[in-house]
Parts: sequence; structure tokens; C-alpha cells
Amino acid sequence: MKNKFERLSKEEKKEALKNYKNSNEKNAIIYKKFRKLETACLCGLVFGIGCAIFNTIYMGKGFIYDYILDAIIIVFCITSYVVSRKYFIKEVNNFIIKKK
Repeated sequence: MKNKFERLSKEEKKEALKNYKNSNEKNAIIYKKFRKLETACLCGLVFGIGCAIFNTIYMGKGFIYDYILDAIIIVFCITSYVVSRKYFIKEVNNFIIKKK
């Protein structure tokens, strides 16, 4: 089931995020921390995929442990991103509901 934030148009979502970020200091800190975590997850995902490609091309078959470690990094980054995004959208949704 979609929440209120997901039903907004693209411009309304941008406005809601801007209002959330500028509403008070706590929300601004949450917004900054989410963006940092989002960036870290995406960098980790690129790193994990890069390591898997490197292991395949330059190491030949390599060790199975290398691939397991790459898979753990990739899964952790994807999971962290999805969970943090879900929490952040929940926070913004609660803010939109309380505002109106």
C-alpha cells in the first residue's frame, strides 16, 4: 500500500523534502545522515562489484572466499540502502501527515 509521500508528484516530493529539511534542526540532521549513508552504500556497491570484476579478470578463477566476500559486501550495501531509505521515507511521510 502506498503512503502519502509515494502518492505525491515529483515536484511535490521535492517540495516535501525541502520542507522536511528546513523544518527544524533534528530533521536537517536526519536528512544529512541519510544522504551520507546513501552515498556510502552506493560507493560500497560499486566497490563490491569492482572487486568481483577484478577477481574474475585478473585473478582467474581465484578463491571462492573472494567471491563470498564480494557477495557479502554487495548484499550488505543493498540491504543498508533499502532499510535506511524505508526509514527515511517513513519519517518524511509522518512529517507530511503531521503538517496537514
